Amino acid sequence: NVRNAQAELVGHGSGFFVRDDVTVVTNFHVIEGGHSADVVLQDGTPLSVLGVATFDLMSDVAILKVARDPKKAIHPLILGQNSPPHVASKAYVIGAPKGLDSSFSEGSVSAHREIDGRTWIQTTAAISPGSSGSPVFGSNGLVIGMATSSHIGGQNLNFALATGHIREAVRAGGNRLIKMVDVPSRQQPSKQAADPAKPADDDTYAAIVAAVKEA
Repeated sequence: NVRNAQAELVGHGSGFFVRDDVTVVTNFHVIEGGHSADVVLQDGTPLSVLGVATFDLMSDVAILKVARDPKKAIHPLILGQNSPPHVASKAYVIGAPKGLDSSFSEGSVSAHREIDGRTWIQTTAAISPGSSGSPVFGSNGLVIGMATSSHIGGQNLNFALATGHIREAVRAGGNRLIKMVDVPSRQQPSKQAADPAKPADDDTYAAIVAAVKEA
């Protein structure tokens, strides 16, 4: 849950723990424009976001650090190999589309898109507003990507950032945290909240759609 300076809810999305019980991966556009946030566990327990360890606008990824709750046994997810899975292999998404927690969808990897040095996985697994930041799993249970966007004008045109870029972002995160209020924003919070499934970087989003049209 992302809030503005008046502590009003302005957006929400999904995310997942990696490496330990305080490191959370999500999309940059999920937190963009926010002043504070909390990560809500499956049982409803909120964990305050202490700050942003790192972010990448073009990859639309943000690494958050949250307050540790010693009473909670959190099991971080395991990132798969850097190279994307084969086309036609299975893909599964678990997230909170439209705020519906722990929703499961399945589909297939339909293509790989190389754009500006970044690999995007095109999948038929459903991604809706609120799914942004969800882990995308392969058939072996490892994370193959992060749900990032969907092309509303088409059918089953959903995109996930490949695991290799997530791993790079996690490694880049240092001990010095950036306050959410100090994270740069290129959108008004109201716009971000209205369409949380669309990446904050319009150029990246347009490039993905263009790649689909050219295929």
